[in-house]
Amino acid sequence: MKLKILLYVFSIFIFISCEMDKYKTIDFDVFSINVPNSWSKTEVQGIDGYSGGIITFKKDTIFFDYSEYASVIDDFVLVQDIKDYEELKSKGFPINDMFFSKSSHLDENQGVFHKEYYLYDTINGYTPKIKIPKKIGKGITAICFDSLSSEKIRFYMYAKDLDTIEQFQLLKAFKTIQFEKDLE
Repeated sequence: MKLKILLYVFSIFIFISCEMDKYKTIDFDVFSINVPNSWSKTEVQGIDGYSGGIITFKKDTIFFDYSEYASVIDDFVLVQDIKDYEELKSKGFPINDMFFSKSSHLDENQGVFHKEYYLYDTINGYTPKIKIPKKIGKGITAICFDSLSSEKIRFYMYAKDLDTIEQFQLLKAFKTIQFEKDLE
């Protein structure tokens, strides 16, 4: 029985590995990106810029916004000192939605209570900020390029609650983003 399970898991791993090597380029008006063959381009209605999306093999949607008003990755979680707990509770503050810590300043600076990790990378000559869930399947996988042109255009691409394989594939795709040369 254990051998059958092991062989089954191994065969799935081999299949997925082979599928991950098959990529195509999706060309949007202002950028292109290499994604798995099973992913497809979709139209998304934007308000103040160019928006769109990609549908994954498992029907998750990866959204993007290319505009002056695109989101930035600047998440902030306020952490209160544990000493303030009783006082805030007695004054009727919604303490169930708050984070308390013995080292609030340190925890706040290190992002201990965030759902995602944050990092920077160099892609196509830019240094975007990347957001990766601490727990796979629970959080946002995103990339943000700030100030792509003299008009302060930003690019933000994200997906929510991706499984391990699709998160890996999206992170790999992020590294292939190519913006049009005439952004200035």
